[in-house]
Amino acid sequence: MDHYISLFFIPLIPVKRGEPFLECDRCGGVFDETGYPQASPFEFRPSQSCPQCGRPVSPEFRYCPGCGQRIS
Repeated sequence: MDHYISLFFIPLIPVKRGEPFLECDRCGGVFDETGYPQASPFEFRPSQSCPQCGRPVSPEFRYCPGCGQRIS
C-alpha cells in the first residue's frame, strides 16, 4: 500500500512506496502481485510443488490448481 500526504482527503505527495498486493473482496485474503496468497508465519507452507509448472501445492491436492497436472 502506498502512503501519501493528503489535503482534505486528496492524495498530493507520495511519501512511502509499499509493496503491491491484491485483497479479495469476499474472503479478505491478501495476495501478492503474482496471485499467490501471502503466507503468514503461522500458516502451513506446502512441502511439495507441481512437477509440470513448479507451483507450490498442498499435500492433500490430487491436481495442481495452476495447470491441472495430476500430482502423485
